[in-house]
Amino acid sequence: MILFNDGNTYDAVGVYVCNNSNTYHSILNGDSYAKKFAQGDTLVLKIHALDEYYAIDDSKQNVVVYLADCRSSDASAWKINKGWEWIDLSALGNVSGLAFTMASSDVSYGYMNTPAYFCLDKLTVREGAGEVVALSEVSTAALEICMRAGYIEVVNATAPIEIYTISGMHVL
Repeated sequence: MILFNDGNTYDAVGVYVCNNSNTYHSILNGDSYAKKFAQGDTLVLKIHALDEYYAIDDSKQNVVVYLADCRSSDASAWKINKGWEWIDLSALGNVSGLAFTMASSDVSYGYMNTPAYFCLDKLTVREGAGEVVALSEVSTAALEICMRAGYIEVVNATAPIEIYTISGMHVL
């Protein structure tokens, strides 16, 4: 989740996304948990608008991004994201934050086998009818968030931040 906890709402503009390297290689080659993707397989990222209570706003359309799309019977038409892709978020409208969910065709016992990791950069929003602001240029210009063995390290934070798991659990 990304929360705009300054009391304001923003018009979502867009964000760059790509597969995490672990996810990408798992899709291409399989691993000890997930199978190599074949015809019919997909990995989908859904981006949801959050309302003023930071709950998913079901009245708004989700933005659906196929990070891997092997639905075609023609293997040359398969798409596996391996670089930054600009995603238009304008369909989400005015939001208090964003939530992210993922779904894969490779599941066992109701759980995804494919790694549920993706990368995002340059989340861009507009304040009301004002100018477009890239959050990465304003509040996170030098921000580094690193996963370490047993803890999360945040370096160069210029303002309080919050980190959530993909399932919405507050971590930091």
